[in-house]
Amino acid sequence: MIYYSTQLSEAVKENRWAAEFHRPGYKFIAKRPDEWRKIGRCSIFCQYGLSIKMNESGKGIPIYRLNEIEGCFLTESPIKYAPVSSHVSADYELESRDILFCRTNGNINYVGRTGIFFGVNKAVFASYLVRVRTNPTLLLPEFLTIYLNTAFGRRQIIRRAMPSNQVNVSAAELKRIDILLPPTNSQKEIAQLVQDAYRNRALSLASYAEAQQLLEAELGVDKLKFEKPVGYTVRLSEIETARRSDADFFHVRYEPFLAAARNYRNGWQPLRNLTTQTLPNFDIREQMNDFDYIEIGDVSVTNGAYNPNRINAKKLPANAKIELSGGEILISQVRPTRGAIAIVDDELRHPTICSGAFYVCTATDTSRREIIWLYIRCMKGVFEKYCGGTSYPTIDNRYIAKFPVPLFEDAFANKIQQLVMQSKNAIQKSGRLLEQAKARVEKLIEEAVLS
Repeated sequence: MIYYSTQLSEAVKENRWAAEFHRPGYKFIAKRPDEWRKIGRCSIFCQYGLSIKMNESGKGIPIYRLNEIEGCFLTESPIKYAPVSSHVSADYELESRDILFCRTNGNINYVGRTGIFFGVNKAVFASYLVRVRTNPTLLLPEFLTIYLNTAFGRRQIIRRAMPSNQVNVSAAELKRIDILLPPTNSQKEIAQLVQDAYRNRALSLASYAEAQQLLEAELGVDKLKFEKPVGYTVRLSEIETARRSDADFFHVRYEPFLAAARNYRNGWQPLRNLTTQTLPNFDIREQMNDFDYIEIGDVSVTNGAYNPNRINAKKLPANAKIELSGGEILISQVRPTRGAIAIVDDELRHPTICSGAFYVCTATDTSRREIIWLYIRCMKGVFEKYCGGTSYPTIDNRYIAKFPVPLFEDAFANKIQQLVMQSKNAIQKSGRLLEQAKARVEKLIEEAVLS
């Protein structure tokens, strides 16, 4: 039996009586208590977001959700919109260097996900996020963002979590989290690393956007739109051949995009003819070590970058089914139109597993891997045609295997490959700068607490 004790005065002070809150692994002793403050004491305000029905049709103002917090930053273009008046949106409109904190989710790993806003776009934020605006004379927002993304910061977040059907860390609990306040120069050093990381992220997105524009122009899909006709017809023979009778499968809005691929001047091949699929090959029961695990939520829908979590084999989810060797293309089969589509690093520093919810394949010709990946990302909207399910639409791997891929000319494929690699190198540099910032903050924390 494992047990531990705490002072009654501490339980009364925190008004927390659950044993989990007082676990020794969450508690620490500061060498100099005057260097630590509650986040609420260093903030101008903490604010809940908007609770409103969202849309993807562009009605209203862009609204940030959990999905748009990526690698300590907010993405540039939220997918959904909030139909609110300018009077209401003014109270929730983000300003540069505001921080968003995910306060609730069914998965505890997503609770506490934190990102800083450096954009110039007008946007608001959803109700399950908390906006924090720090007092910069005490606490720089970049420092707080990194602090909450360190292992130490994560422990303080989890300690404050209230588990139920949805794990929750309220704004009030967020304000009670202790944070180290190092000298201003140290905070500025962290802030500079974060800002440099953001600039490299911007360079990555620019190279990616250039590659995407070239590819869409080559196919002629840059001028196409998903049309929504009032009605359409289909032959019975087509229903029998497809073995599908749902109207969405036969919707005509997808045909111009598929025709662009099938009518490409150099011809086309199904994806399965250009790649080799990797089937489930990993048995958790036979493993004891730690693995880097990639699930769908770890893949950026913005640029396909991914951030795995290191997990012991005994704690891997049941869906950890595919061991990777490097260089594979991962295509999400769950909600595929979101675009969780990635290229795995060629050299893996640690044994890596991915979710069985990915379609995993390796390009037969590695010089065409990047253009196949980018093409699928550009055409991801067409995957909706093949989806089944309701709240979480899924696409069967047979449809992905048969998906038409144009046979692009070598020179064009090489141009796309160069741009994609430029994008990947820049986002990796951004990631390294963030890791440096985390390491620096963790070092400051280590020096400020008793071991």
